[in-house]
Order: sequence, then C-alpha cells, then structure tokens
Amino acid sequence: MKKFLLREHTGILIILLLALIVRVVLYLILNVNNSPGSDFYLHIFSPLSDANGYHQLALNILNTSSFSGNSPVYIFDFFTLDSVRTPGYPVFLAFIYLLFGVSPSLVIIFQIALNLASIYLVYSIAAKLFSNKSIALISAFLFSLDIYTLFFIFELYTETLFVFTLLFSTVLFIKSINSHGFLHLIISGILIGLSALIRPIAIFLPIVYIAIIFFFDKHSVSLKIFKTGVLSISFLLIISLWMMRNYNEYNYFGFSTISSANLYLFNAVITESNSTDKNTQQIINEFKNIAINAGASKQNNPFYNAQIIKTLGKEYVKTNKLLFAKQHTQGMLNMYLSLGHRQLLSWLGFETSEGGKKYSQSNLRRLLNNSTNMEIVFAFWLIAFLIFCYVFASYGIFSMLKTKEYFSIFLLLGLIFYFTFLTGVGGSPRFRIPVVPFYSMLAGYGFVKLLKLNFQTKVIKFVIQSRK
Repeated sequence: MKKFLLREHTGILIILLLALIVRVVLYLILNVNNSPGSDFYLHIFSPLSDANGYHQLALNILNTSSFSGNSPVYIFDFFTLDSVRTPGYPVFLAFIYLLFGVSPSLVIIFQIALNLASIYLVYSIAAKLFSNKSIALISAFLFSLDIYTLFFIFELYTETLFVFTLLFSTVLFIKSINSHGFLHLIISGILIGLSALIRPIAIFLPIVYIAIIFFFDKHSVSLKIFKTGVLSISFLLIISLWMMRNYNEYNYFGFSTISSANLYLFNAVITESNSTDKNTQQIINEFKNIAINAGASKQNNPFYNAQIIKTLGKEYVKTNKLLFAKQHTQGMLNMYLSLGHRQLLSWLGFETSEGGKKYSQSNLRRLLNNSTNMEIVFAFWLIAFLIFCYVFASYGIFSMLKTKEYFSIFLLLGLIFYFTFLTGVGGSPRFRIPVVPFYSMLAGYGFVKLLKLNFQTKVIKFVIQSRK
C-alpha cells in the first residue's frame, strides 16, 4: 500500500480526490446558491460581513469601470471603502462576474479549485524542501484537513486566493535559490505583490525572502544583491500601480488606510476593552470622538484621516506599552489556541451557546460550562487535531535542527513568525489560515521522522534480543 501511494503522483491524487469529495459534500450541505433568501446569501451579504464590501467593489468595477464607484461607502466614518480595501480580491470577483454573470455561488466553485491547487502546492513545496514524498503527502493531507481553511472556502473572503498566491510565490522562490536564472524570482516577486494587493498584511513580506537570499543563496554577495533587487523591483512594480491609483484618486501616494484603522480602531479598542468593563462599541465611539476632536472628519481625504488615526494609535500604544504588549502576546497565542467552533457549527445550521465578552475558546473550564454537547464534541475534535499538528511540528523543528536543515527551518518559521507577529491583538483563528500550510509541513516532517525513529528503535531492540 505504501509503495502504491508513493508511486509517482498516486498519493497526492488520492488526497486531492478525497479533498474534492469533502468540499463538494460541504457545498451541498451549506446549500450554496444565489437565491437572495438563502442562508448562504444572507450570511455572505450580512451588513456585518466583509464579503458584502468585496462584492460591492466588484460590482463597481463591472458597472462603473471604477474601484470607488459613484457613491462612496465609509468604514468607521473616516475611511472610504476603496481606500481601505486593496483591489486583488474584488478584481478576482469582478473577473468571474464578467465571464459568468454575477454569481457568488460560482465564486465558491473557483475557490474550491484554488484550495485544491493550494493542497498540491503544499505537497510540491514539502517535496522540494525535504526530498521525501512521505513528508510531502502527510503535509498536504494535514493541510487539506484544516477545518478553518476548509470553511473559509465558502466565504467571499480573501483567505483562499491569498493562500494560493502565497504558496505559488513560495514554490517559485525556492526554485530561484542557488539558480543563475531570474525568471522564477521575477514571477515570485510579482506574486508577492499580488498577494499584498489581496491582503495588505503581505506588504512587508519581501523582507523574509530577502533575508533568506542573503543567508542561504550560495552565489557571490554581488549576485545576492542583484537578486534582491530583482525581487524588490518586481514586487514594487505591482504595488506601485495601486499607489499611483491612490495618488490620482486622493492625491496621496499610499497603499491603504487599513493599517491605521486596525491600529487605533481595532487593536487599541480590543486592548482597552479587555482592561476595562466597557464593551468594544462603547470604546469605538469614544475613540471616534477623540479622532474627531483631533481633526478627523468624513469630509476629509481618507488618507489624511489615516495620518491622524495612526498618530492617535501610536500615542495609545506609547501610553499603554505593557498593556498593549501583553494583549499583543495574548493575541498571538489565541491565534493558535482559539477554535472558532461556534461559528463553524452555526454555519452548519446548529444552534450554539453564547460566549461572554472575555470568553477564551482555549479555556477548557469555560468550554465545558458554556457549551452544548455538540459544541463540546466538535471542540474536542478540533483540539485533538491542533495538538497533533503542534506537537509534531515542534518535533519537526527539533529534528531539522539536529539534521541542520537550516534553510527549511528559516523559510517555514520565518513565514510563520511574520504572519503571527503582524496578527495584532485580535487572535482570531481566521488569522492563522496563512500559516496553516507551513506548520502542516513542519508537522508532516516531524510525523515521518518520529515514525522512522520508532522503526529504527524497534529494529535495534530486535537485533539485541536476537543476539541474546
């Protein structure tokens, strides 16, 4: 059986087939359709959902040939929707709508295809890093099982497209290391730029790749510098196109106002909420009033507002250094420990209990006291899967250090740390989706190495006993 799975691409084809079956079944269970009264449609286009904003931007592109559209939509009263959102995902939606009509349900089918492609890319990256098909297969299988990655396929959110673009850029970057050619590096830089246009969190991602070039590329220093230049120019060329658009639209050569909004009206708000008895909406209203007194206004240029909001955010962090650092650390931990099981079950149509303001999904006592039986069963399944991944990923890191596979460690942990650190204080399980492929590879490596170690131990014991 093992030889059959490892023969050519048989193993990954079986994983992809199983993954496809699961996703089609879930597509049917969730009753994905375009009827305005369906649960899927109501969920996607809830006023509280970011999906509605992406959809409206896509319609703007189709109907007005403009990202901003004819009437501005505001976020937090200070930022227009088109100054917060970058064009990557709305353009993806608009392209599908242009070819096949305005059909959110069809977008989900495309996202299923992208997710399957991402599973294959995980397999391909692991195979290139470790030259071991067993590790590559386990890595791809673990990634295909991640429940949050799976469910976000069925959302009009950026995650599925972003992960695909990120993995594609990583595959090409690995090929460019120690290569004299530049084509893979150019395309990788372009893809990193596109990933930033999909999710602005990737705006500083080239730093990770540039560090890897300097530490691990075996060419001369001058060629390393040239390579970093090629990667950087390819990346900057893509993001500068959007920055030029913002300059033409708002007379400001900026990328997005989202970082300012997140710093003051999300991260600082959550920090303040968790240190007081006030709810987040109360604090948002208070912080908005402070911003208005500082000169922010709906009538202002949104990028001018962003400068004011960013200054207020920095002042808050400076004034509450220890509190913010503590909350940021807690947010990074919650990113890996939170389950999101209630949200997942509610999508499946189950009734769920309500969590309190400071409810921690990693708190086992509260989980048992405040959950239905279905929530407990589902939560423990998620906990078991996460423990498996984290334990074997840790062993994988330990094993790589022993065998001095520093390039693989630096690449995988560098990407994991990048997204972990920039997550902020929120700590939602949604934020760990970009790192799932990379810790799946670490876990795949650890699992195979531990099996091999156990096998070798048994062989040694057998030989010793036979000699006695």
